[in-house]
Amino acid sequence: MKWRDDDDHAPTYYNPLDHESTFFTPNGHTMDEGVSGSALKLESRRSQYANLGNFAGTCFGSTLNCPRGFSLAFWFKRPDGDIHAQYYINSGGHDPTRTRGFTLTKTLVDLDNDLYTFAVNGRLFRHQAKVYLLPDLWTHVAVTWLEERGLEIFVNGSVQQVAVFETKIPPLENDPYTDVYLGSDNIRPGMYTHTGEAVFDELKFWDWVLPDGQIQLAMIPGSASQCQSGWERYNNHCYKPMPDYADWSTASSRCKQQGASLASIKDSDENTFIATFGGIMKARDKTFRAIPSFWLGLHKESEQWKWTDGSRVDYTNWAPGEPNNSMIISVFQGEECGTMYYKTGTNRIWCGLRPRRPGQWNDESCSSSRRYICKKPI
Repeated sequence: MKWRDDDDHAPTYYNPLDHESTFFTPNGHTMDEGVSGSALKLESRRSQYANLGNFAGTCFGSTLNCPRGFSLAFWFKRPDGDIHAQYYINSGGHDPTRTRGFTLTKTLVDLDNDLYTFAVNGRLFRHQAKVYLLPDLWTHVAVTWLEERGLEIFVNGSVQQVAVFETKIPPLENDPYTDVYLGSDNIRPGMYTHTGEAVFDELKFWDWVLPDGQIQLAMIPGSASQCQSGWERYNNHCYKPMPDYADWSTASSRCKQQGASLASIKDSDENTFIATFGGIMKARDKTFRAIPSFWLGLHKESEQWKWTDGSRVDYTNWAPGEPNNSMIISVFQGEECGTMYYKTGTNRIWCGLRPRRPGQWNDESCSSSRRYICKKPI
């Protein structure tokens, strides 16, 4: 996965869908041959779907954050003979009363043909169009959308002459559904009767409308300066969410073994990017965790907070009341290592009624066991 780039033509979000660290599939998946390396295959009969993560506060997660519109592109292959209504990609384009986003679906009325419906819920209007997608063939699908203009659909680089229907929708102040899914909607993920069977590859997203002349460039696999498989790019660094648990010191050592450091954060944009890993970690949780958080490279030395990679601590995003160095929580050890929350909630036991939100930071005992994020320069 890649997030943002200094190149104006590079996607805001890029996911090659070739490694399980860039998505989470609760009911399993298989890897198939893609247009470039491996590709993600989801089977409806096994209720398989993929969570790409939570993208709260971004255009990818909700069109409430798309003042410049968006462009979406991906390679797609589905088997012949769809037997029920299915979701293929969804960030909230199905229910305009509850969420805002985009969706590609096969509807009940089109089960006997090759028509698929792409819809976008914007702030004030819903735009919807149907497009032909042939079965058993790798097909490149691209969509551009701007609320004032509506949507355009491109298949294999060519704009499609489709009828776009515009309907006014009720206003929505906040969008609580900001996870992006393949093979499912994002309100009721994994409903058996709606999981979409297909193979997906090379997903790209821009939080602006690409000129028509650049759509064909979006078909080219890959993105500039890619990271190694399993690592995700943001600007000039690669990041990897680690699946194991470790105390802070062990986590730091394991990152160093990969030529990396525990993740540092220089500004709010990078904080938003790193917070998206929380969606995968939340989905992987098998048991209740009183403090749902993962390690950052933040630690205290001589009463000063420092990053392990040596960069300056110019930006912080502490949760309300943090850092509090609670020795009661840490069994008199103090809290000298930094974490990021990945679930909304309230710290009722330890911190009274202080709320927490994904992306906010907490200080914890360095001996606690947490997952962690590694970061290294390209």
